[in-house]
Amino acid sequence: MLLRNDIFDCSGYYFYSRHAHERRGGAKYSFGCPASVENRPPERDPSTIQRYTAQKEYFECHGELHISFSQANESATLIYEHIGHTESRRFHMTDEIRNYITSNKNLPPRQIYQNLIQMTDISEFEKTEAVILTRQQVYNFWISLTRGEWQRDAADDFKSAQVLVAELDGYELVEDLQEPGISLAFLTPCFTDRRKFNRDKMTEIFIDSTFGTNKHGFELYCVLAEYDLVSLPLSYLLLDTRGLQEDGKRGSRLTQWFMTLRNAGLKPKFVHTDKDFAGMKP
Repeated sequence: MLLRNDIFDCSGYYFYSRHAHERRGGAKYSFGCPASVENRPPERDPSTIQRYTAQKEYFECHGELHISFSQANESATLIYEHIGHTESRRFHMTDEIRNYITSNKNLPPRQIYQNLIQMTDISEFEKTEAVILTRQQVYNFWISLTRGEWQRDAADDFKSAQVLVAELDGYELVEDLQEPGISLAFLTPCFTDRRKFNRDKMTEIFIDSTFGTNKHGFELYCVLAEYDLVSLPLSYLLLDTRGLQEDGKRGSRLTQWFMTLRNAGLKPKFVHTDKDFAGMKP
């Protein structure tokens, strides 16, 4: 919103979008001041917080901005209410910061952010105001640089992942676990390259899992093997059975995944897991 940004530039206060109403006579947008006490997060134990920037201040400012457009009058009406307080710092990225992220795009965005904060005393960055840079800004710019390397279908994340895996040398999709929005499993070169990796030596495997891994909230499972004192990822399974109404919806797919690996020659003597699979909901 150009009008919102103009007010930010003039006043030094930033407003975030709260509501957007598309009306027949014209749209109406409502914004709020992020420094208002209404937006203060719940109190947390200070010892559990890893902080790289100064703690944010909140004020009894009751800041609100409403912009209404009238198609009939070809006009815009602004209602601005705000009790003044210390000016919001201008969160922005300079060319130096963009260049650094571009040069280090192969690093995770969290690591890039930490590096930038630690480098504020270096001459190249001492005037960049990196200390008020946010993690989200770093992530947004990083994702804009890297999206083209992995995204194959902007409208369908499942199809995009399938196409990407199929393109990569040595990766293979597990045909029985290709359910749009439910399951997607694939094998890695550590398992498919029999000449380089002898499956008879994969006698000890580890099953790892994590939850809420992406914007869709999928569960992510991985089978790793100990191979010459190195852990090798053999296969991954993305799974989301929350929308299914069937018995054993999770367990049946995990079993299918394990059976696929076993039928392909993976027969370990020892299996380790950080989860109690007996206690998991089927």
